[in-house]
Amino acid sequence: MDKKEIKEKPVAVDEESVSGEISNLENAVKGALTELTDLESRIVNLIKPKPPSNHSNSTQNREANFLMAVRRFQNAMTIALIDGFNKMDIETFNEGFNFFENAITMLASTGNEAEIEQIKSELAQTLIKIVVKGREAKNEELNPFIIKSCQYLSQIYESFGSYETAMKYHGHLGFLLSDEPLLGELEYFQAIINCLLLNSVAKAHQIARKLTLRNFQKMAESLINSVQNQNTSGINNIKKQIKVLGAQRKLDVQNTLHLLDQLIGAFKTEETSPVKTIDIPSGDKKLTEDQFNKIKSSLTHGIEKLQSAHPDIKISSSAPQIDTNSIIKEIKTAISAEISREIRTLSDDIVSKIIRKIPANMPTGRSQPRSGGPISDDGVPDIQIAEGADLSKGEKPKRPKLDDMLNNIIVSE
Repeated sequence: MDKKEIKEKPVAVDEESVSGEISNLENAVKGALTELTDLESRIVNLIKPKPPSNHSNSTQNREANFLMAVRRFQNAMTIALIDGFNKMDIETFNEGFNFFENAITMLASTGNEAEIEQIKSELAQTLIKIVVKGREAKNEELNPFIIKSCQYLSQIYESFGSYETAMKYHGHLGFLLSDEPLLGELEYFQAIINCLLLNSVAKAHQIARKLTLRNFQKMAESLINSVQNQNTSGINNIKKQIKVLGAQRKLDVQNTLHLLDQLIGAFKTEETSPVKTIDIPSGDKKLTEDQFNKIKSSLTHGIEKLQSAHPDIKISSSAPQIDTNSIIKEIKTAISAEISREIRTLSDDIVSKIIRKIPANMPTGRSQPRSGGPISDDGVPDIQIAEGADLSKGEKPKRPKLDDMLNNIIVSE
């Protein structure tokens, strides 16, 4: 698999220098909704284009379409995060992360690592802005927004190999989640792994002293010893314990497991290269059907959420309006004409057959029907008596009109 070397570096942002907000947020939301609505109407053709005969052109068109869709998700990501935070609307806030995940999934299928790093950096800048504002506000109701932001920030920094900065965010999360011991201890444990990835055993011991749950204390001690002795089996045993903990307590432990894998990988590369590496998807891969359906569903849900958060914003659909009433009338007329034609043809055939079977000199009580003439009602057996007919007065049952029959056939407009 292709790999790209990334030296340890922080994301190119500074908490103190990040300031300001999106000007005229309402207009920004309207613009994002317009772009997303258009994307929703064309997403199948954009992501699953029919491959032309020229493979090179097909690849170029696909990449261009993907980047256009990614840019729209990227724009919506930033707007949803800031809008959700400002309004303290956690659902809108979370849609921002969904837009981010959609963009990353699409980019991963193209192997475009440079674009992945770029969108991660933009997300980091937005989240740092939110964390700074949240701290300044000193409002506990903003903690869910700060916690979610710090979780993503720690993982973004880890993906760049900036374990020292990631460690600080994990440590801050451990403090913020002190009322939820399992979650808080898990964050401290990840901070310990960051320290070990930096070969900072002393710092790992220092953070381990913050642990209060016996199981985490044992795992931390075992982990530090395993790393010092480069004991891979010891780390694998800790991975099993983390998996059991996640399954039993329904915790998301994927990032913890990933960090432990990086520790094991560090043993193999320590002697040959001090540079951290991350995997890059190889080749040009198509999205799976499941990935496409998730992106499409997430897009629709995101549009609905942004729209409900801004009911005054009206987005005109690019799809042409269909006059269903006119279509129904045309269908009725067409069916009526077709039924009338079929009845006339059938009547002519039946009458002709009857006439051919009657002996030439056979007497009849009334004049024979003329071929091609109207069918007489005399002698037709009554199948159903319509309501309202007074047979004693010689009234004939009313037959349903053809239009009424059609209305029963076409049950919905």
